[in-house]
Amino acid sequence: MNLIDTNCVTHIFESTSSCTETYFLAPEILDEITFTNQNLPKEFISIGNHHLFNEAIYIDFYKKMLNKHEGKSFFNMTGLGDISILATIHTIVHMSSSHSDLFDSKDITVFTEDIRLIKKLKKEFLTSSVTLKRFKDIR
Repeated sequence: MNLIDTNCVTHIFESTSSCTETYFLAPEILDEITFTNQNLPKEFISIGNHHLFNEAIYIDFYKKMLNKHEGKSFFNMTGLGDISILATIHTIVHMSSSHSDLFDSKDITVFTEDIRLIKKLKKEFLTSSVTLKRFKDIR
């Protein structure tokens, strides 16, 4: 499962690159991109549309990540996409424990070049199978 952050989406828009793989957008990332008024490529799908994504569980993890991690601001609207990606991964891992045949958390790849997000991901998922990739790896 591929997750993509706002900076990667912006990079794709600016470079006019096309994608051949499917990329899921965490809820806050989707909200941030909606404000750009650009049409999303068909390869970008809201994780909230996945039939096994449980928004109640996501919100609980979102709250936990908000309280755990620094570097976010409601006033400046910064860092909330990072929190959303962290909460989304926790939700996927949680849901896959009871639906492993349908919602596989073994192959979660996050595409980002955001150093703060990378640090949070490494801290949060140090021993899990979350893979980090860069802009150049988007296909």
